[in-house]
This record gives sequence, structure tokens and C-alpha cells, in this order.
Amino acid sequence: MPTHTPPTAELTDPADSDGAPEWARETVIAAARWLHTAYTSDNSKTTYATALGIPRAEQALWRREPTHRNVRELPPPTAFFPWCARADLNPYTDMDRERLRVWITVQEQAGLSKTTQRTRLGAVSAWYSEQRYHGRTTFEVPAALPRAERDRLGVSTPDPQRATVPLTLPQVRALRVAAELYPGAPRLRYRAMVAVLSTTGIRAEELCTLRRGDLHRAGPGGEPALWIRGKGRKARWVRLPGMALQAVEDYLVTRDADEASREIARPGQVSAKPVEQPLFVAVTGARLRARQVTDALRYLCRFLVRMKSPSSTVRAHAAQLRGIRDSIHPHAIRHFYAITAETHGIPVRQISRDLGHSSVAVTEGYLEQGRRLAGSAAGVVADLITAGEDLVLLPRNA
Repeated sequence: MPTHTPPTAELTDPADSDGAPEWARETVIAAARWLHTAYTSDNSKTTYATALGIPRAEQALWRREPTHRNVRELPPPTAFFPWCARADLNPYTDMDRERLRVWITVQEQAGLSKTTQRTRLGAVSAWYSEQRYHGRTTFEVPAALPRAERDRLGVSTPDPQRATVPLTLPQVRALRVAAELYPGAPRLRYRAMVAVLSTTGIRAEELCTLRRGDLHRAGPGGEPALWIRGKGRKARWVRLPGMALQAVEDYLVTRDADEASREIARPGQVSAKPVEQPLFVAVTGARLRARQVTDALRYLCRFLVRMKSPSSTVRAHAAQLRGIRDSIHPHAIRHFYAITAETHGIPVRQISRDLGHSSVAVTEGYLEQGRRLAGSAAGVVADLITAGEDLVLLPRNA
């Protein structure tokens, strides 16, 4: 492994010397453009540019010329790109856990504050996430570090203020039953929404932004798929199982027929729907909002609970939904997808791709709480307490 040069007081431009590596100039320019388009705050752009080691001249996309002297025109040698250039490392192909730790150690030896170290590591992690999206590298900062080290360096996913309780498989099945039995006009829409959310794990916002042109009956590899526009303007392919595809097509056929019956035919009118039309619409014909997705899930739960069906099977499904009828949220289905997939042997990295997470560390956060509960000693302790004893209940007034 290449050794790193001890930090000095010099300023360094990773791409401004005769001996600069081939990757440096193009990488620095591309990183500046990425920061300019990915972040709205000029302060954030400048902070991340400094952390990565982008010279002041390349920050002109969002920074004005300095009006005073003694401005540090070049980044410090401990910034990421300059350090990689001086250590003869290609950040796309040569980075691994040990090299990342060497760079982290350089930050510590340079006497940088913990806050600055975390900011720099966060910038590097975000840059690598962008490069993975473009297929230029497979390296992930959070995945390269053990959990304890991620916590120490501040790159772990923070604990949510409100816990998300994943749905169970019986609850998801009960939700599908509620959609199937719903007697009103939105039945096929509810049925399709539940099928897509539960079999793909996409976000409610992603479901709402889908267009008809994003539904591909033969996507990559010939499999049905959805083209998802996720958070941070990151797009991805998501496989759509046959069951979900059929539910969506049933919904669209009925919706088109209903719309056609309300329209006055015009000469030369083409019946095909434009690809820009929302895939899911409300009763008014407007694009669904995320809040409406949550409301629909809760309405389905309440409907089945209140149904009072003579069928014991339906009543059993209703019992599954009774406790979540006022709290169910699309994100609980997303967590269900992640946990169910891991339980059945799907690699965490693939689950992370399916969900459109920025890193495996985010996916691990979905899975960690369930793992902790599964490994809890509570059941063992309870069994030991009650084993071999007949508990005598005393009268309450004793």
C-alpha cells in the first residue's frame, strides 16, 4: 500500500503541477460542478469544496473574487484530493478501509477539531455516493468502517426521533385483503398502491412522482420495472413483480375507461395516454400526494376492522390491522421490505440498491433494531422465571 506523506504547512493544488496524476484535473472540475448543482447553500458548497481540496479558482461557480488579500487560494494538503495525489492514490480505484483510516489519522495528526474531521469525512462520503451513482467506483465510506468507528467519527445514521415499527408479513397480507374487499370506486387504485409499495419498498413520494412513462413492462433484462426518481435527484431502476404489474394494469385499464366515458371524442383524437401523465391519481384526477397515500393505508385498515365479516379468515386479517389503523405509515412498509428481504437471504448491499439508499449504513439502520430485539435475552429470562412453577394468584384484597 502506498505510504502517505506527512502533512506540511504548504498549500497544494492536486491538479496544478507537472507531476499531477491523470485523474486529478478532471476530478476537481467535476466535483466543483457537482457541488454547485447538488447543494443550494453557498456555505455548504464552500465547506465541502475545502474538505475535498477543490482550489479557490474552481469555486468561482458560486464564490466571488476575494476583495481582500491573504486569501488561501489553494486547499491544505490534508484535504482529500491533495492527500490522494501526494500519496499516489487514485480515489476511484485504490481506496479501501486501511487507506481511508490513514487519511483519517492524517486529519487527527494535523490537529483538526473533531467537528472539522467529521465535516471532511461527510464530504468525502457524499462524493463517493455520487461516484457510485455514476458507476465510477464501488467504495462506500460508511460500509468501510465498523459501526463503533462510524459512531466515533459521526458518519452513522442518526437515530430517528420517532421509531418506525415495520409491518409484519401477516399485516401486509391483511392490507392486501382490505384492498381486495374494498367496495368503492378506488378499490383498484388501493390494490395497485399496496402491491407496488409492498413489493418494491419505494418511498411514498416516489410512488406519487411516478409517470406512466416510468412503467416499463420490459425493463433491463426483460423484467418489468419502474424508473424511480429518488431523493437527491438520484434515479434508479426497481424491479416490478408480476403481481404488482397486473394490479397496476388493472387499475390503468379501468381508469382509462372511466376517463374515456367522461370525455367528448374529438376528430383525430389519439386515445393513448401521454407518458407524462401521473401513474397514480386522486379522485379529482390530480397527482397523488404523499399524505394521501398515508390516509389511504389508514382508511383501508379501518375499513377491514369495521367490516364485521362472517368469515373467520377475514376477521383474522382485521385483527392484524386493528392495532395499526391510526398509525400505519408508508415508511413502515419500506422497513418491512428491508427486513423481509434480509431474513430471506438477500444481501444488504442489494437491499440498499432496491431502496435507493445513499449508503449501506442507512440500510443497516433499518435492520439494526430488529436484530437487537431478535437477539434479546428477555425471552430466555422470562422462561427461566416461569419454568417449573405454578403461580398461585392471591385474592386482590389479600
